[in-house]
Amino acid sequence: MPLLMAASSDQAKGTTVARYALELDGALAGWLWSFEGGQATGEVITEDLGEGLLVKKHIGNVKYEDITITLGLGMSSSLYDWVSSVLSDDPTFQDAAIIGVDSSGNERLRFGFTNALITEIGMPALDAPSKDAAKMTLKIAPEMTERKAGSGGRLSLAAPKAAAQKNWLPSNFRLTIDGMGDATKNVNKIEALVIKQKVTENAVGEERDFQLEPTSVQIPNLVITLPEADSQAWYDLHENFVIKGINADDEEKSGKLEYLSPDLKTALFTIEFANIGIFKVAGAQSASAKDTAARVKVEMYVEAMQLDYSSAVTN
Repeated sequence: MPLLMAASSDQAKGTTVARYALELDGALAGWLWSFEGGQATGEVITEDLGEGLLVKKHIGNVKYEDITITLGLGMSSSLYDWVSSVLSDDPTFQDAAIIGVDSSGNERLRFGFTNALITEIGMPALDAPSKDAAKMTLKIAPEMTERKAGSGGRLSLAAPKAAAQKNWLPSNFRLTIDGMGDATKNVNKIEALVIKQKVTENAVGEERDFQLEPTSVQIPNLVITLPEADSQAWYDLHENFVIKGINADDEEKSGKLEYLSPDLKTALFTIEFANIGIFKVAGAQSASAKDTAARVKVEMYVEAMQLDYSSAVTN
């Protein structure tokens, strides 16, 4: 399938994995664009024996690499709920599996992981001229993983449709910020939003594995680009908030970013922003030599975000 990662070789079975699906708590959640990571790694311990120049080495605790998956539309509501939980006060642990199937849809690989937390949500950069399909990237920290051969049975999940994925494009978006009126209408680029959840690893008694515990969420800045001709309201806001110091909590703003369907009528995903504060306005250079229009980049901090989705994105 052209939408998914290049086929990979399953050495144990001598077959080829053509695409990957995600399973959450025993239920199929949809097809993935790509999948990597999750391998078990032994921590190498060195001991100084006190004699000679050599040291003794042995394996200590087992750690598991983060899993990275890329996805688009057509996933289950349980998957999008899991993503949204990162920005709540109660992030969710999940048992899940990546299922690799061959070109006939038969299960050839099962990569299971338990008590997993999403540690990073990557929402795509938005750019008005772009025609590429938009994708969400997730990094997942598992407490344990297990790779084994698949059952060989046919997966009961319809193959992904290329046309459906193209319903989410980086060119279709709407940004609104309270009090800024029409100043957001001509924003033509928004940098990718990468939300990170920090976790700690707690050793479990005499076992060699770790338990994960979420500690904090890191909210990214909101960085937008717009034509210089439409930038005066942003310079005025920066003048008041930064230079004149009119920046108490009640001067911060709220807003939202909507990732829209091709007809620009349906919000596929919506990110609500709370406590926005502008801190920089500067000229921006275009990456294209053909684009000679003057642009301005505006950078704002955000204290909190909330991610919602509509029924249009689920399978």
